[in-house]
Amino acid sequence: MKIITMKVVILGDPEVGKTALLSRYVRNAFREYYLPTLGSEFTITEKKIRDGTEIHLHFWDLAGSGSFAVMRRYYLHGANAALICFALDKPASFHGVEAWKNDLDHVRSGAIPIILVGCKSDVTPEVDHDLIDAFCVRNSVLFVKTSARTGENVHRLFSRLIDMVRD
Repeated sequence: MKIITMKVVILGDPEVGKTALLSRYVRNAFREYYLPTLGSEFTITEKKIRDGTEIHLHFWDLAGSGSFAVMRRYYLHGANAALICFALDKPASFHGVEAWKNDLDHVRSGAIPIILVGCKSDVTPEVDHDLIDAFCVRNSVLFVKTSARTGENVHRLFSRLIDMVRD
């Protein structure tokens, strides 16, 4: 049996839904209240895919707070893929995605799959879709809207991420 191990970093401003997204995928759970991530949260899950390959996903959910910026760069090293998250109902969180992409570009040694994730698709969106499209085209990244609350597109997002790393 083939085994693939992937380090996936999850980036984004505070309170955009990074931890909730990961919790919905790994534990199929959603917490209504906010608990900030301090430094990073490390989660491992294993998935078996259609061809029998076993995927070991090592998720690094990185704190969005600026006070962890220096430490964050160490966690980015060796990433095989990245999710850059923002909240669809918080335009200010979208303005930060460029900085997150730049942080990632400064430490990675080659091209890795990156998906831009619009979290909280269950609420009224306030981020202009033209801005999202422009960022994706400029940076050659895929965009997926998700809701950790409802589970919308969560498994689709991670399946797509696995496919991108395998290709």
